[in-house]
Amino acid sequence: MLEATMATTLTPAEARSAGRCFRDEADAYRRLLRLAVRQNRYMRRNDVARLEANAREWRRYLPEAQAAKRAREECLCGLARRLDVAPETLSARTLMSVVGEGKNELREALARWQQASGELHRQNAKNGILARFCLDLIRDETEIFCNGVTEDPTGCYEGDGSQRHRTNPGVIERRV
Repeated sequence: MLEATMATTLTPAEARSAGRCFRDEADAYRRLLRLAVRQNRYMRRNDVARLEANAREWRRYLPEAQAAKRAREECLCGLARRLDVAPETLSARTLMSVVGEGKNELREALARWQQASGELHRQNAKNGILARFCLDLIRDETEIFCNGVTEDPTGCYEGDGSQRHRTNPGVIERRV
């Protein structure tokens, strides 16, 4: 098989089909991106109810995004076979250099797909960092609570009995 040349020629139907696949996947990624941004906001607010609702929406739209990705990959494999090139050489850069009718539509769709997939990737990375931070925070708070509960509180309250002398840093414990 030959490598894809810098001036790849597609038929107008192929260019439209590839453009449609890229647009469909970009639209699906945009929808997931909105949900990922909401997830970040809800995690920062510790809004468990909305996080659960957002997760249900994510599960609803993720299969559509996966189907759009499969359709795009199948379309690109078909183009690679027709052009007699290895599928991995049919890159975004190659598709941006398409000549012929429909090239502008394909380039626009490809640019939208690259932007949407990049933004979704970055947002998912941010959410992963925030989720790990939240889990670390919960683990630390649990450790502080367990240490406070398991210690013998006898004799560690001030004269009025409202605040402890020995308390974990940043934690105010009041007598019940």
